[in-house]
Amino acid sequence: MHKPRKLDLVSMYLSQPAVSHGITLHLAESGPGHMKGTIRRDPNTCTLDLWGDRGACTKMGALPQDVTATMMRTYDPHGHKRIHWRLEIEGVSDAKWNLIEYPRANLWYLTVQPETGGGAVVPLFDAALFATDAVGTVQTRYGVALRDVLHRGEVEEMRAEAELVRRALAELDAKPGPEARHVSSIDPAHVAEVRAALAELEAALARVKD
Repeated sequence: MHKPRKLDLVSMYLSQPAVSHGITLHLAESGPGHMKGTIRRDPNTCTLDLWGDRGACTKMGALPQDVTATMMRTYDPHGHKRIHWRLEIEGVSDAKWNLIEYPRANLWYLTVQPETGGGAVVPLFDAALFATDAVGTVQTRYGVALRDVLHRGEVEEMRAEAELVRRALAELDAKPGPEARHVSSIDPAHVAEVRAALAELEAALARVKD
């Protein structure tokens, strides 16, 4: 029985704002050689840590756009047997977007060709590889860990830490069904302590803005 193909891909942080600072692509097979889904192009500028992970970011919205992918019979001149998927993104007509599948390398990437010339290549990765471990984030922040950041008083570090912990707590609050069992393994007192420490950190950041 044929199982419909699904893709859930993300980029790492991108320094090319003409493309965006981050791309999330969700596609599901809609027929032979065709996929449909959404693309989200993140315009926000972020600080980065030594791992290349986002820290504090600007707060601009990034609305999803409908996208269709069509498999083309484009010849790969270098013999790598790559597969060309042409993308059509709702509301985008000033550039050609292509999704390249490279089965031998288990790799996906985008090529973007603006009408004005130039272009960009954007490697994409399985989104699950970069998902936030909300439980792990909270478990490593109770006790003195989060307050250490506050005591050091480095504003950019404080902002990045507050954003990370805020997202982790929001994920824990939203975990449904079977995933809630994993969340229940955390001591509620630890979660409460992290919330309190985060409140102190956010209050300190508010004073910096004032």
